[in-house]
Amino acid sequence: MKKNILLLLSLILFCACEKPIQLPVDVLNANLDATGKGVDWNSFQGRKSISEVNTLIKGNSVAKNRTITSIKRPNLQKKEMFTDDELTTIMLTGENESWIVLFQNGEYAGINTIPQEPIALNPVIKLMEKADDLTMKDTLYNGTSSYILYRKEPKEKYVFDKESKMLMAYITNSSYGESTTFYSDYREVDGFMFPFKEVLEIPASEYKIETVYSEIKVNPEFTNDFFEKDKSWFSLAAGQTIPDFEVPLLGSEELLSSKDLTEKVTLIDFWATWCKPCIKEFPNIKENYERYKDKGFQVVSISIDEDLEKLQAYSDNHPFAWEYSAYLENGFDNEMVKKFQVLAIPKPILIDSNGKIIAMDTDAREEKLGEVLKNVLE
Repeated sequence: MKKNILLLLSLILFCACEKPIQLPVDVLNANLDATGKGVDWNSFQGRKSISEVNTLIKGNSVAKNRTITSIKRPNLQKKEMFTDDELTTIMLTGENESWIVLFQNGEYAGINTIPQEPIALNPVIKLMEKADDLTMKDTLYNGTSSYILYRKEPKEKYVFDKESKMLMAYITNSSYGESTTFYSDYREVDGFMFPFKEVLEIPASEYKIETVYSEIKVNPEFTNDFFEKDKSWFSLAAGQTIPDFEVPLLGSEELLSSKDLTEKVTLIDFWATWCKPCIKEFPNIKENYERYKDKGFQVVSISIDEDLEKLQAYSDNHPFAWEYSAYLENGFDNEMVKKFQVLAIPKPILIDSNGKIIAMDTDAREEKLGEVLKNVLE
């Protein structure tokens, strides 16, 4: 009888302490409780971490660097990447856009505006805002009892360990195929639990990034200008004149120069056959070309492919609607590529008939390209 009473009391206490998991929001709350260990996540306003990042393609390491990542809620992030203790890259994310800044041999090389870089805050906090859009499965994942939360748009899966309530994996679609980020080696930092190992895998492209943290700090102090861009970086920007250049046309001995582009508004588009976002943008460029070609708009596609045969085969099978298709040897090491500060592709630069930059990078892509051309040509 006494044993039965003790068992009953234990069950009552267990039920009182362990909230039942019935909805996606219950999983999220359980995770925040477990990772906060009694600390309110609203008090988490910033983070600074040091990590070793190893990038592998087909199992071979292609890049190793040390990364210092600084975050300030809600939307500021700065990543400083070092190779052999030499600063090579800074990635900045502000309120509306992101930038990548490249350094070579310790000296500034150029800057690109890039699509918004997601802020690496605790993903569960942001997911809580969309809890009503989630569905849940109580199932096994890689042999572990798990809760899996699904979103249809965008297509995402969040995998939580059923026992610990820790986030184990995040699955989504990327430009290069389905990607999975695995989280492990959770440790406590000032009352918060963080994974000290993250592994991103994209099986379709045999691409993998391993990130191992050596240090994580919560709510560090940042100077007022810590996340701001250095104005001296913008040596190529809207309102400035592009550098003079000559570029060989694909399949021809003819050279195209900047002096040949003085009669029309021109989109100079740096791309490569291996760049899926570049190819994804071509229908948009074609649509705008067809709409505005009779109003003074032209396109110059400049490939930085290092495999000329592959480029020629792609061009034969997918001919451009526009006249000019050019090719640069040596990829990102080409002198013209460096002159135009092409640090990432696609790199579109829209110029007027005088060679002055109207818009570039994300301001000359997707729907923004059409908006700019409408203002300029209509």
